[in-house]
Amino acid sequence: FSLKRAIVYLFLTGINLGLAISCKWSGAYCIPGILMLFFVYTYCSFRKKIIHIKEVGILVFIYLLFTTIVPACVYMISYIPYKPIDESLGFWDGMVYNQISMFKFHTGLSAGNPESAKWYQWPLMAVPLTYCRLTTNGLKECVYLFGNPVFWLSGIFGVFYCIYEAWNSKNRNALFLIVMYLSPMIPWIL
Repeated sequence: FSLKRAIVYLFLTGINLGLAISCKWSGAYCIPGILMLFFVYTYCSFRKKIIHIKEVGILVFIYLLFTTIVPACVYMISYIPYKPIDESLGFWDGMVYNQISMFKFHTGLSAGNPESAKWYQWPLMAVPLTYCRLTTNGLKECVYLFGNPVFWLSGIFGVFYCIYEAWNSKNRNALFLIVMYLSPMIPWIL
């Protein structure tokens, strides 16, 4: 066990978490999986006397710092190239206004999308994302977005292989991948 290596990994986790949330708020759904893995790893290391209580305290503090402050900073940095709709707003006011607008939009949705897929259809690419618009002459233009079947389906087989490896070989890396695959998906299932 290396405390310095653990701190570097937690810092990189915070950066990647911030990047995920910057792309889409649902990137925050990874937090419970990261939290679970962190506490299981820390607890097991403590029980095996690999780390001491002082190091546990340091790790918990660093974990909390690097999974809150670092992602928040990355998220704010992602707004540097963003130009607010109302140019009279400064950087901070524009960013806060945008957060409030996005939150109001998403919490105010009432009608479902008739072209939306159920959660179990996502891994199978059963229903594509559909982007449509009406043209000036009244025609409807649509683009259907599918994932690349070679990568998508090999990823699905990879998940089943990880389940097999975690079950039979007690492979911790496979278990990590399963948790991180399911962590952002479970909130959508519920």
